[in-house]
Amino acid sequence: MDTEKKAEVKSFVASRIIILSINKSDSKGEKAIWRHAFAKSVCEDIKAWALLERDIPEELTGKTGTPSYMENAIYMAIAAYAACGSNVDNVTLGQAAAALGESSRDRFTRLEKARSLNELWMHLKSILRLISSKKGTGLDYGLLAKDLVDWQFDSIRTIRKWERDYYHKNTK
Repeated sequence: MDTEKKAEVKSFVASRIIILSINKSDSKGEKAIWRHAFAKSVCEDIKAWALLERDIPEELTGKTGTPSYMENAIYMAIAAYAACGSNVDNVTLGQAAAALGESSRDRFTRLEKARSLNELWMHLKSILRLISSKKGTGLDYGLLAKDLVDWQFDSIRTIRKWERDYYHKNTK
C-alpha cells in the first residue's frame, strides 16, 4: 500500500477527530452516530457510512462499489474514537495496551487469531474499551487507521508491530 495514501488516511482521521471533538450540536449528533457504529460490524451502520461518504476524499474510496481498504480503516478508527475517545498523538495500539499492564494481555493476544476484518474489529473493540476505561490512557486513532489499512494487506506484520510496541513498553 502506498505510503502517501496511508498518510492521507491518517490525516483524514485526524481532521474528523478534531471536528468530532468540537462541542457543537452538529458534531455531537455525528459523534452519536459514530458511537452507534462502534457496536456494529465494520461498515454496517448506514448513517455512519453516509457521513463517511459525504466527507471522504475520492482518492480514498473504493472503485468497485465495495469499501476500499482505506474506507474500512477510516470507518473503524472514527467509530473507535467516538466510542472510546482520548486521542493521544504518536501512541500506538501496542503502547496504549501496554500502559494497562497484564490486564490487557489476553485481549491483545486474541488479535493474533483474527482471520477476518470483522473478527479483528470484535477483538479490537474489547481492547479499546479497556484502554478507554483507564484514565489518562489513549492512542493515536490516525495511526490506528494506518495500521488497519496495513492489517488488510499483511495481518501478521501488523500484529507483530503492535506486539513489539506492547513488549517494548512493558520492558522499560
